[in-house]
Amino acid sequence: MKNIYLKNILGLTIALLTLASCNEDDLQNASTMVPTEPTGSVSLGFSNPTTIIEGDETFDFTVSLSETQIVDVKVFLSQTGGTATEGEDFTMPGSILIPANTLSATGTITILSDELAEGPETAIITIGSGNQTANASFTSTTVTFNILNLASGDLATGLSWEASEPVFDESGNEIDPTDLADLRFLLTDVPYTTIIDGADGGAFETLVITEDTPDGEYYLVADFFAAADFSRDLDLTVTLAQAGVSEEETYFFPAALNTDLTCAASNVILVKLTKTGSTYDVEYVGESSAFTQDISGTYDVVSNGVAQDSGPVNNPLVNFASTATITDNGDGTFTLSDGWAGVYIDWYSIYGNTEPEPQVLTVDVCAGISASWTDIFGGGQTLTGTVNTDGTLTIRIDNVYGDFVDAVYTPQ
Repeated sequence: MKNIYLKNILGLTIALLTLASCNEDDLQNASTMVPTEPTGSVSLGFSNPTTIIEGDETFDFTVSLSETQIVDVKVFLSQTGGTATEGEDFTMPGSILIPANTLSATGTITILSDELAEGPETAIITIGSGNQTANASFTSTTVTFNILNLASGDLATGLSWEASEPVFDESGNEIDPTDLADLRFLLTDVPYTTIIDGADGGAFETLVITEDTPDGEYYLVADFFAAADFSRDLDLTVTLAQAGVSEEETYFFPAALNTDLTCAASNVILVKLTKTGSTYDVEYVGESSAFTQDISGTYDVVSNGVAQDSGPVNNPLVNFASTATITDNGDGTFTLSDGWAGVYIDWYSIYGNTEPEPQVLTVDVCAGISASWTDIFGGGQTLTGTVNTDGTLTIRIDNVYGDFVDAVYTPQ
C-alpha cells in the first residue's frame, strides 16, 4: 500500500514538472502588450480662420495618431479666446475619443443661429491642447471662427492671402501668411480717391457692408499695413456672402501684391460693387496700382564714383557733369539715352568704349528705378534708383568689376 502511494506521489510530481516545463517553452518568445506614446495631429475640413454668417453650419475636423494604441486616446477641446459664447453662438465637444486599435476620430464644431441683432463675434478654439490629451503627445491646433450676424441687406466680405511660393524661417518652418504680411481691406469710392471703411486686424480681414450704406458704386481694395523682410508675391482671395440671399462667392487674385512694394501707393483694386437697395452686383477688377509719374525729359547729371581699373584718368570721379535724356516708351517703361550718363565713355574710351549705351528703365509703383545689362566687355551692369518727390532722380550703378557711380539727375 505504501509503495502504491509513493508511486502516485512520484507520478504527480513528474507530471507537474513536465507541465511547467512545457508552459515555459510555450511562453519563451511571447511579449507583453504595453501602450506607447504616439504623436497626434489635427486636420481641418475647413479654412482657418473661417468667416461665417451665423446660421447652424457645421465644421468637421479629424484627430489622428501616428500608431494605434491598446487603450483609448482622449483629445480635449477648449475655447481659448474670442467673444462668442459656447452654447449660444456655437457648440463643440469637450473631447474626442480615439478608440483603442484605431488611428483617428472625427469631431464637429457647429456655429448656431439666433434671433439677436449682435455684432461680429469670434470663437477661438484649441483642439488637442498639449498635456490635457491622455495617452498621446499632441501638438495643439487653434482655429478661429469670425461669426457674423447680418441683416438680409448686409454683405459680408473677407480677404485672405498666401505667398505665391512658400517662405521658411531659419529653422525651416513655413512662415504663416499673416506673419509674412499684414494687409488692409478697404471700401472706397469709384474711382479710388477716398477710403469709406476699412478693416485692419492682426489676421485675415473681414468687412461688412451694411444695408444702410447708400446705393452706388464701390471698390474693395487691398494694400499693406506692414510686411516681413521676405520678397514674395502674394495671392489674394476675396469672399462675398449675403445672409439668406446668396451662397458665398470666391474671387482669386494671383500675385496681386509684392512684399517688396509696401509704400502707400502700392494697392490692388479687387472688385467693383454696385449696390442697389439690398442687391449687390459684383465685377472682378484685379487691377494693381502702377507708377503714373512721367519721368521723360532732359536731365543735368552729376556723378561721383570709383573705377577699379588702373586705366581711367578721371578716377575717382568727382562731380562729373553730363546730360542725359529719358524717353517714355508708352508701356510703363522708359529709355535712358546712356546707362552710365557718359561716365563709362570717360573711363573706358581708352579701350574702345566710345558710344552711349541706351538702357530701358523699369519704374515700380513705389517709384523705384531699375535696369540691368551687359557692357561691351561682357560684364554685368546694374542700375537702381528712386524718383524723388521734387522730380529729381537718385541713381546708383554697379558692375561686376567693382566700379560704381552715384548720380543725381535734375530735370532741365
